[in-house]
Amino acid sequence: MKKSILFICIAVTHTLFSQEVTFEHLFQEDEYALSITEGPNEGFLIGGTIKFLDNPVEWGYAHATHFNAQGNIEWQQSYFQNENNYEEEKWFTFRKVLHHKSSNKWFGLTNRIFVSYIQGENINTQRGYPILSKHFNEGSMQWQKEVHDTLTTYTTNSTFEMIFSSDSNAIYLNILSNDGEIIKKYSLDGELLWENRNLNEHNLYADPYQQRFFVYGRHSNNEVIFHDINEESGALINSYITHGFDEIYDIKAREGGGYWCIGEEGIGSDLILAALGEQMDTLWTKSIQGPQHPISYQLNDFSEFFPNNNVHIVTCNQKYFTEPDRGLVIALDTNMDTLWTYQHFKGDTSSRIRDATRLKDGSVIVTGNYGIPNDFHHGSFVFKIGVDGSVGLSENMPFQDKAPYPNPTNSVLHTHNNTEKSIYNLQGQLLWQGKDKSIEVRHWQKGMYLLRTKDKTYRWMKQ
Repeated sequence: MKKSILFICIAVTHTLFSQEVTFEHLFQEDEYALSITEGPNEGFLIGGTIKFLDNPVEWGYAHATHFNAQGNIEWQQSYFQNENNYEEEKWFTFRKVLHHKSSNKWFGLTNRIFVSYIQGENINTQRGYPILSKHFNEGSMQWQKEVHDTLTTYTTNSTFEMIFSSDSNAIYLNILSNDGEIIKKYSLDGELLWENRNLNEHNLYADPYQQRFFVYGRHSNNEVIFHDINEESGALINSYITHGFDEIYDIKAREGGGYWCIGEEGIGSDLILAALGEQMDTLWTKSIQGPQHPISYQLNDFSEFFPNNNVHIVTCNQKYFTEPDRGLVIALDTNMDTLWTYQHFKGDTSSRIRDATRLKDGSVIVTGNYGIPNDFHHGSFVFKIGVDGSVGLSENMPFQDKAPYPNPTNSVLHTHNNTEKSIYNLQGQLLWQGKDKSIEVRHWQKGMYLLRTKDKTYRWMKQ
């Protein structure tokens, strides 16, 4: 039986500060928090998956939750529930969610895995086509489009990335498969505009100031290659070699030209901040000081850098050789010296940041998962951290065992056994009682309800 775990978050700074918890909410099952984006009405949106298990078959629904600026949940919704059945496991996961400000709509990039079983044994695993979808700000889907590619074999090792174009009028997808990298450009209506199969780098960056689009990745030891791509045709314009890095994890445009980037010189080395020129040449580098130095960074594919006029913020994952992984936030002053650091963890539980975004007030919203090393399936978190080091909107999302599903539902609520259970409204009125494993709720009023078993109470929503 999995247990709910509350975080004790410790902030390590030049002057210690305490965590300020402003709300809590429980979510359910498996890797939930994978991507975060600014949302409508100055809120934010988290995308990921909710896992459901009916031994030996298990499956996952792509899931999104929208929070308002105060950190309250305005809505949450699961997608692709009807695609699952008991003969075949199907995972649907939002790997990326992006809010489009001018249209006040958001996009999701979903990948999926199919696993077939015979007598409880896993016999076949393959990844299906990714799905690009566009949604209204209240969560409903406007359209979905399978990203078909007859020349590509998608496997469980395939990775996906999605960003807006430099003018925000299109979307770039980058898909890493067994057959190499594929860059695709789609209009905001889902029309494929062009694709490029000739590049082997999987990181994307669109510069909104210089109207440039880059694809970049490791070139050789201590070198990263950048490809400058024509946004109208997808053709290669030029290539640049950046020295001093084995990997670059994030890049942002600098005011007045050039770029900031963070990366590492070699596996397990310190995190390095650098200023690059317009030709991606390295102007200078500086090692970022964490709470313990030197630091071994081994989980930096999720590292991000948020420049600001006063306080720069770095989010990353920190790996000690003898201690659990820890999500880490570092604040830098204008000289790139460390002001304070914030470590997110609980006891000997590992914590891994999955994504982060900076809000208009300069604060950063961070989300991720926690658990034992290499098994981040115990819960998800989201917290807001201000430039002064104050922490708010800290939320624990532990996974609950045997939770009802799907949640929300508009027809049937499924439970995991035929034991005695009851359903109440939020006013405490008993609405249903029995031992049925599946409960028909098609004609119930929309809203939140409580399912009570002998040991637990679960919240679920009727749509």
